[in-house]
Amino acid sequence: MKNSDQLSITATAFDQWRTQRASRSERTPLALRQQAISLFKSYSSSSITTALKISGTQLKQWKILLAPKDEHTDFIHLPSLNTPSTEPLNISLSFANGASMVFSGTLSPTVLLSIIQECKL
Repeated sequence: MKNSDQLSITATAFDQWRTQRASRSERTPLALRQQAISLFKSYSSSSITTALKISGTQLKQWKILLAPKDEHTDFIHLPSLNTPSTEPLNISLSFANGASMVFSGTLSPTVLLSIIQECKL
């Protein structure tokens, strides 16, 4: 598929979805959001927002949420399970959906490992 076709194909997909959605408040499907973000390789944000009839704020939010994460920047060094720590920890986790969790105090290695395992799910 040529670059010139990508914008019109995505615009057609958005128009078709709009005619078939149950209500105006229905969220844009993930596949359409991903298609819109992939257009940044060939088009400006103003071209994308005009063709897809979406706001620049919406496009920017999708770009942030759907951007690939750099796995190396999120590395956290944890204490060895064999050496219990007596120093208090303050851990704050923020998730993409807006939820957050805060842990503070002395955590045993077992509890810390349980937290990590639950976050992986």
